[in-house]
Amino acid sequence: MDPLPFGGTRESPHAQQPRVVYETACALAESTTLVDAAPRMLEAICEALDWEFGGLWNVDRAAGVLRCVATWHPPSLNVEEFVAASRSTAFPPGIGLPGRVWSSKQPAWIPDVVHDSNFPRAVESFLRLPISEQSKRKILWDNCAAYYGLPA
Repeated sequence: MDPLPFGGTRESPHAQQPRVVYETACALAESTTLVDAAPRMLEAICEALDWEFGGLWNVDRAAGVLRCVATWHPPSLNVEEFVAASRSTAFPPGIGLPGRVWSSKQPAWIPDVVHDSNFPRAVESFLRLPISEQSKRKILWDNCAAYYGLPA
């Protein structure tokens, strides 16, 4: 169990692995396609890792790009514009986070998308979000606080 900053404990992702494997296997067994199973699989994975968003990217071999075929996020998270942008964007190898992971065959983490030269449209997309300037500042602060371990 991992301690939480506000008290209590949370199961570590490693301790949750059997549940994630079980949920993933059930989703696959009960679905006719990977795309049908993906939301349930992504939910199990995201909840185990304490992620608020997950996406499944599939290789379009004919076009030589990755395409987002499924996503998951909690209903309280308003990311429909991001979901739409993800589903409508194709990433060639090495471009953007999906293309970077595909190309390197390694997990990747972008700690600061604003200053990463290989993160297309990050700042422009964020600044165009239909939320108040105050909300944008809060989102930026909360993400920085989480990344650097500061109180939010």
